Amino acid sequence: MIGEDGLRCRIEDDPPHAIVELHGVLDTRTAPLLWAAAAKALATHPTCLIIDATALRLADDRAVTVLPTIAVNAAVWPGSAVVLCTTSSELLSLLPHQGAHQRIAVCHTLEQAKDIAGGQPVLPRFRQRLPRSTSAPRRARDLVDRACRSWGLTETVNAARTVASELVANAVLHAHSESVLTLTLRDSHLHLAVSDCSRHRPQPRTPEVTGGRGLVLVEGLSIAWGAEVTTAGKRVWAMLDAV
Repeated sequence: MIGEDGLRCRIEDDPPHAIVELHGVLDTRTAPLLWAAAAKALATHPTCLIIDATALRLADDRAVTVLPTIAVNAAVWPGSAVVLCTTSSELLSLLPHQGAHQRIAVCHTLEQAKDIAGGQPVLPRFRQRLPRSTSAPRRARDLVDRACRSWGLTETVNAARTVASELVANAVLHAHSESVLTLTLRDSHLHLAVSDCSRHRPQPRTPEVTGGRGLVLVEGLSIAWGAEVTTAGKRVWAMLDAV
């Protein structure tokens, strides 16, 4: 449960989907709580994120912007669809003005939301836990080889090997922890994520600075990349063209 006075967010893992159930008031003060709950739910890499807002009361129209923001970020990483369950006519009337109706499927009941979520394809995925060892980057490259060979991504494999190797090496050298590498194929994009036990966000360095230059390489090879703090540490992700 994530929340405070005003808004409570209950997260339910219902593989291959995740549900965030909201109770209370949504305004500019509580919108970050919804954002945090969605990020936590997306950490399990669900095919679809269901936001159950049937018990939510909108107190500030400006807070609605959190919904399309969640949808955009979910599409980039981990490539999850978003379904909003609500009966609020006020909320429904505001969504088109935020462009959210183009990014979020909307329904009135949780049963309908689960039906929509059930129609989402189960994403092809490879995942492996890697040790805090100098052998971890090599194992990461091996996993990328297997995934890309399985998916026929002959042109993506070299860039993906480099990105995975750099992210895993950072986990070993800077986070000082084991890591989990996840590869997901969604539409025309390959998503990579490395989770470790450190909450310190990685910072790209200029070529003149020793260390951290691998992230500059990751940035150059990726369409997008980012880092998110999780309950167990952090997750660094990157998205590449899948060709």
